This record gives sequence, C-alpha cells and structure tokens, in this order.
Amino acid sequence: SSARAAQTIEFSATSDCNALFTGDVAINDNAGAALDAALNILDTTAPGPTIAFGGNLTVNGNWNPTVGARSTVNFTGAGRTIQGTTSLLTFDIVNFNGSTTLSALDDNDLTVNELLGIGVAGALTCGDANDITIATGTWDNDGTFTHGANAIQLVTFSGACTIQGAAQTTFQNVTLTGGTTTMSALDDTDMTVDTTLSITGTGSLTCGDANDITIATGAWDNDGTFTHGTNATQTVSFSGAGAYQGSVNTTFQNVTFTAGTTTMSAVDGTDLTVDETLTITGTGTLTCG
Repeated sequence: SSARAAQTIEFSATSDCNALFTGDVAINDNAGAALDAALNILDTTAPGPTIAFGGNLTVNGNWNPTVGARSTVNFTGAGRTIQGTTSLLTFDIVNFNGSTTLSALDDNDLTVNELLGIGVAGALTCGDANDITIATGTWDNDGTFTHGANAIQLVTFSGACTIQGAAQTTFQNVTLTGGTTTMSALDDTDMTVDTTLSITGTGSLTCGDANDITIATGAWDNDGTFTHGTNATQTVSFSGAGAYQGSVNTTFQNVTFTAGTTTMSAVDGTDLTVDETLTITGTGTLTCG
C-alpha cells in the first residue's frame, strides 16, 4: 500500500490569523512519503500570526517560520514538553506562559530572532544539552528559567540583544558574540553564570547601573568588550573556584571574591582594573598569574 501523504499546517502570506492548539501537536517525519509533515509560516508582513500550543509539541518534520515576520508562538500549558528529532526550532517571538521543558532526550535547540519571554507564572527548563541562541533580540525573564545540568549547555547572544525582566537568570554557560548585549537598567536584572561567561572578539556586554553578575565556580573569559554600570555599587562577584582569563583587560566597577580560589590566567596575561572597590572576603582567594 502507498504511504500516507504528509500533512501541512500553513499560515499564508495574507493570513495574519491566530490559532490555538489545546491538545498535543505532532509534526512527523513521514517515512516513505515524498514530503515530511510541516508547519509553514509564510506571512512576511508584521505582525504575523499568533499560534498557541496548550499541549506537548513534537517536531519530527519541518518547522518553517518566515524570519522577520514577527510571528508569535505561545506555550500556555502546564507540564508541557517540546521534543522530537528536528534538532533546531526557530522563532521570531516565543513566550512561555506555562511550564515547558525542552526534552533532554532529543537535544532540541532554539533560535529566537526577536523575543524570548518567560511570563510571571511561566517556566522554561532545559535538558542537559539544549542550547538557546538569541539573535538580535531580547531575553525577557519574569518567571523561572532552569538551565541544563550538563556543563556544556549554552545560551548565546549573537547580535544586538537585551537581557531584561524582573527575575534573576542563572545560566550554565552564556556567550556574547557578534554585537552588543545590554542588561536593562530599568529592570535591575542580575545574572548568575554557573560555568563560563564568554565575551568573544566581536561580542560586547554592557551593564545597566545596578546589574550585578555572579560567576559561580566558573570562568570569566573576555576577548571582547565589557562595560560596567555607572552606579558605584554595580558588582561582579566570583563566588567559587574559578578563573579570570581572556585576551582583553577588563575594567570592573566593583569586583568581589567571596569563596574559593579565583586564578588570573598566566597564559593570557590579562590585567584587571577596578574603578571602585576590589574585595576579597574571608573565604575568598585571588591568585595572580
């Protein structure tokens, strides 16, 4: 018997419509069919359609949003999972207003072109190796973000981006590359990095007046540009055994070593400038190369 034809959900170039899927949705790889199943967003005129998923989303076929159309995808259910064999899902705007988990089994990565939002009652949990890329857009966390347990799990800001929201975010690894990422001064958003904060040669990180950063048992690796906040209290803290490295000298407003030993790399020859106060607490140690 012949294989079933693949089914396609398509939002046309003139639709500007909204859709709500209350149950589970599976976009499957139709073995034996000429084409896999697909979700196509063809609307190139902003604002694009708004699509809400109230159940689990499984993508084994084709996920084809039109980049730049400002299409919005909302995940609204509680205890829901994004999974499937399609390794990269791209969104313009994606909001997590319920609790959503990226499947650790499937290693799904996300690329977001405009906005990743976690609502006040929302939660996003990564599996061990689910990477997220914010490409010239905004990370807006008002809820709960839980990074993967694997030490390589990564969030990358790859263009002119903003980190904002009422909730402090803890990343496993965060990389700033290809533009300036600004931490919002309005939200007073703090950031904790459990493994490595890396600023590449083309990357830049700018703090608002009171955006504090904590490196917890990891590394500060600056090969690009870091601009501290102008507030006299803005602080970068090293709170465990870690490293200060990179090819570029970093100027901090305040820097504190609160626990463990932080080692300045002898290989990189990186210097450190502090405009306000360098503090080493009773349990903290700073070792120079």
